[in-house]
Amino acid sequence: MVWEDGRNFKGDRGLRAGENVPENNTDIYLYDIKEEKEMPIATGSLQESEPFVSGHYVVWTDRNNGTSFGDIFLYDLRTGKKRQITKDRFNQSSPKIYGDFIVWMDERRGIASSDVFINGKAPNADIFMYNLKTNTERFMTGDEVQLEPNISDNWLVFTLSRDVEPKIQAVRYDEEGF
Repeated sequence: MVWEDGRNFKGDRGLRAGENVPENNTDIYLYDIKEEKEMPIATGSLQESEPFVSGHYVVWTDRNNGTSFGDIFLYDLRTGKKRQITKDRFNQSSPKIYGDFIVWMDERRGIASSDVFINGKAPNADIFMYNLKTNTERFMTGDEVQLEPNISDNWLVFTLSRDVEPKIQAVRYDEEGF
């Protein structure tokens, strides 16, 4: 079991609103039921959030780059090693993992808002997939705002939020992620 934990937050508790405020220092912890032991996974000085575990992997959004923009990180429970999956000046968040595939919402082509331009960026968040076997990244969706990805065996699902009533979309992928 993994969770986002605020035990190391040292700031003004009144600032805790806003999932993308790096100073809202939350960390990622894991409880190993078999070993009956809690262990920290990510405890940087700024915010780690949105953890998700599947098999022997944990993924999360990490804002320790000093901006309000998140990067996606992976922790391998077998090896105890942490790995950065994304690194750029745009926001990536909402990671999920299944098998050797990680998916997330990505704002490099536009923002996650459905109707507001921010700093000249139009609404157009996308879903990306990363294949851990081949170390390749793939753009999985088209134009419009795509949010809240999830993944299972050969299926990627996400919310298509182009108007007042969002729709759920599904995309089939194969062992290469295409």
